[in-house]
Amino acid sequence: MPDLDTIAHKTDLVIRKTAKFTPAGFLQSLLGCVVTGLASFNQLAGSLKDFTGSAMSRQSLHDRFSTRSTAFLKTVLHDLMGQRFQESADALGTSPIRRILIEDASGQVMPKSNSGTFPAHGNHHGPTAGVKIDFAFDLLAGNALSHSLHQATAQDKTICKDFLKRNKHDIIEPEVVVGADGEKCRLVAVRAASDVAKARRAQRRKGAKKSGKTACPKGLIRDGWHLMLTNLTAAQAGVSQPAAVYRARWAVEIQFRAWKQALNIGKALNRRSNEHHMQALVLTAMIAHQLGIKGKRVGNLIGWNVEHPSSNAQW
Repeated sequence: MPDLDTIAHKTDLVIRKTAKFTPAGFLQSLLGCVVTGLASFNQLAGSLKDFTGSAMSRQSLHDRFSTRSTAFLKTVLHDLMGQRFQESADALGTSPIRRILIEDASGQVMPKSNSGTFPAHGNHHGPTAGVKIDFAFDLLAGNALSHSLHQATAQDKTICKDFLKRNKHDIIEPEVVVGADGEKCRLVAVRAASDVAKARRAQRRKGAKKSGKTACPKGLIRDGWHLMLTNLTAAQAGVSQPAAVYRARWAVEIQFRAWKQALNIGKALNRRSNEHHMQALVLTAMIAHQLGIKGKRVGNLIGWNVEHPSSNAQW
């Protein structure tokens, strides 16, 4: 773990010491929230008291959630992620790649009482609410560039290429044109292992069946490949270097999936609260996942016997 006291002072989460509030107690209380899903201010205050031995009022704790708490948790997360990706960054240090930005977004349903701040696509029963969490990380610099909450109506984009169906090779590297401006770049397509492709297609068919639809044929083809776009030529970077970047990018997907499945983040966010409280819960869930990947028991860190599983991306 990074030095929590130093980070708390740098981000102004703590300006002067008090027996009722400590950075370690604050983080531990939040970790308990995302593990159990019990994340009200009263429950947070009770958990913090168990750590410090001194009671802090609900209102005083509420006031702690601000841009300062968000900055504190972001810095802790940045430190843990920097440790996690250091090996990949070192491996790419001699390549012509000078900057690698990894970014993705994931959605989470929220109570409809949050529809004013985080509206989702409505239905015939009235307004709905949801949050889309966007995360961007600079792999080589080891810095998280942004972590923001957006309305659930924000859309992601997908791609699909027909020529994958016709090709029999395991690696394809054609020049392609993408975007409205017609940017030329190199597409690196590597055939996925048969078990990986099979699992992807089964998941796609399951999702389509659940919606009463048929799985998209182009999507089923794309499920058999790992696809990467780069403006580096084959002479500048072989397949292995973009592949290393791809694995790091896929870690964002693993990040979102793991904290949704292994933690009670949905239950924790199932409340009406302010944005900084929501930010704190999301960031803490991501911190809990990083600790799980590093082989630590989150339950031990918060004083409960709760095992936090981790997942590994397959290439």
